[in-house]
Amino acid sequence: MYTHYILLVFQMPDPIQLTLYANGMVMFSGPFRPFTDETTQRCMQDLMDGYFPSELQTRYPDGIPFKVTDKRNVNFKDKRHINVFRGSGQALGGESKPSRLVPSSLDKATSAITDQSGNLYEESDLPGPKLSVDQFLQHLPQSVIRDGKVIDIRGSLADSIKGGEVETNSTTLVETDVVQELKHRLEVDKRVRPPTPRNLTTLRIKAETGDHTYVLKMKQTNTIGDVRSYLNRHRPPGAPPYKIMSAFPNKVYSDDGATLQDCGLCPNAALHLRPDR
Repeated sequence: MYTHYILLVFQMPDPIQLTLYANGMVMFSGPFRPFTDETTQRCMQDLMDGYFPSELQTRYPDGIPFKVTDKRNVNFKDKRHINVFRGSGQALGGESKPSRLVPSSLDKATSAITDQSGNLYEESDLPGPKLSVDQFLQHLPQSVIRDGKVIDIRGSLADSIKGGEVETNSTTLVETDVVQELKHRLEVDKRVRPPTPRNLTTLRIKAETGDHTYVLKMKQTNTIGDVRSYLNRHRPPGAPPYKIMSAFPNKVYSDDGATLQDCGLCPNAALHLRPDR
């Protein structure tokens, strides 16, 4: 007789980095949030009352642990603030005194906090690892659709940051029936314009060469065969047969009669083509 045991291991999600300063806090990798900000006060009040912060409940409905770093002996100097004149005002009669309008180096009570004034230090670098340019770009959408036009967000920003060193993928907004209906809708006066349909889905399909992306806005009742028909109109002459696939999950969509809703490709999906050999 053999007894089999199954060991279940629950994996904890990565915690949120929370750094507390004397004058504010930093959640994740920034930005700095001063305690004078109302949203920061509400967040801290939730934490002190033992509640999960309301501002994070939508993003993390099941909760998430915090990793708290205590730097309450440090005054954070936010680099985003504009450097103002820190000299002294000249009053009539020749007496120099701190200005009431700008910070003054003569007012020792409000000058840079040092170890000799309450054991507080000052720093201005945000905690946590710094994102590389590529990591930052990965947090941005590849492109957005405005007024029927595809705007390459990530590519144009990468070109600006890296000085034109990045070759961007070309993108084609396929002229589907839905796109034509949306363009026609924009031509109608706003007062009588019908509402935007809710049963739509957006497909981003990368060509097998990896250097071109097709964007298709379609109805959820459209089929895989409809997708293939639109692609065939825009693929170069003599292009080889292809499979329509998704990476997660790794699946081939070969049933031309299946609807996009049946395939779980709603309200949007990222697909790619692979040569059908």
